[in-house]
Amino acid sequence: MLEAYRDFNEKRMFIFQEMIKAFWNNLVKDNSDLEELAINIKNKYGFENRDLAFI
Repeated sequence: MLEAYRDFNEKRMFIFQEMIKAFWNNLVKDNSDLEELAINIKNKYGFENRDLAFI
């Protein structure tokens, strides 16, 4: 249980970091950009397909 919690927090930190970078660099303009960002995050960090909804 504790390992799952750590894994969740680690994933959350990576996702937040990538979202901040994208917003800061003005790369997100509409929903399609958010969807593309989510897919890029999933691929970059090796998240599973089931994590895509969370991202």
